[in-house]
Amino acid sequence: WGEKVKGAGDETARVSGECTRLQAALAALEAALSAAKMEVSSGHEAAERDRSLLQEAQGGMATAQKEVEELSKRQRQATDDKDAALIQVDRKVVEIKALQSEANKAQTANAETVQELKGRIATLDADTVGL
Repeated sequence: WGEKVKGAGDETARVSGECTRLQAALAALEAALSAAKMEVSSGHEAAERDRSLLQEAQGGMATAQKEVEELSKRQRQATDDKDAALIQVDRKVVEIKALQSEANKAQTANAETVQELKGRIATLDADTVGL
């Protein structure tokens, strides 16, 4: 019996050591599992934040795109208005040049009339002196 008791004691010690080792391994695995759960949870939270930020950014981009389109429309309208104004200015310049030409002709005609009248006055003066 001594042998059996000694053998059973050795086996008990070996099994006890194995249990202790397995319990330590189990505790390490539980700690790793807990850390992994925290990482997953943290990852989910980060993913939700990222998703929220992405949606917010997409909304901002859509708003910016609409603003760009509106500004483009306004720019095209401003360009059209500017072109129309330039056409009106060109027409006014043509009108002004025509009026200047008429004024020059009238001034030339007036100058010729003044010279003609001066000539008549001189003739009348000469005729008057002869009287």
